[in-house]
Amino acid sequence: MNRFHASISKFSVAVFTMSALLISACSKDKGDDDGGKNEEVVFQDNFDNGATAIWKAGTSGQVTKSIADGHFVLTHSGSAAAIFKTWASTNVFTAAHTRQAIEIKQTHVKGHDYDKAGLLFAVADENYILAFQVGNKEFRIYQKVNTTNTNLVPWTTSAHIKGALNESNKLKVTLADGKLQFYINDNLVATMEAGPIKTLDKVGFEIVKGVAAEATYKVDYLKAVKL
Repeated sequence: MNRFHASISKFSVAVFTMSALLISACSKDKGDDDGGKNEEVVFQDNFDNGATAIWKAGTSGQVTKSIADGHFVLTHSGSAAAIFKTWASTNVFTAAHTRQAIEIKQTHVKGHDYDKAGLLFAVADENYILAFQVGNKEFRIYQKVNTTNTNLVPWTTSAHIKGALNESNKLKVTLADGKLQFYINDNLVATMEAGPIKTLDKVGFEIVKGVAAEATYKVDYLKAVKL
């Protein structure tokens, strides 16, 4: 088995073990095998109200974040390649929620084929982040510890990704029974040991922009689920 170092909170750095990790890109496994009947939604933001949205509107250099038409919209207007991350300042789970899931639906509406975006989770601060990132044909799972990014699952082709502009992808991360599982459009694509991770909080969104005049992504909703 592969081993990797992960720092998930500002309090600890631990070594975990990847287990049987990568599921075939052609997997038929579904994220909702029981139809969701054992799930309880504990938080959902449909981005209908900018004042109460979990991710705040505003500008940061060449980046504009807005809440419009029931979406969180992130636009990067720089012409060079760039990366931008944003995350919540509050938690969406309580300590009692030991079995958790986070889900978003994202849409690439303008930009370059090389643009990528995805879900941030287990964010402590800018130096401690985990991410589930999707491009037009591939996904990866990576960790950021201080200034170092490390792929936990390298870029991997998946037929489950919808890669054209204006096509939506649902990304879901679950934490249960000591494992993290990752789904694209309800298809299980990777599993790993959770190690010291006890919560998916805090949650955020990231874009990686290719060389184009603008990159824009919309997020339709963010949902936190007690499993």
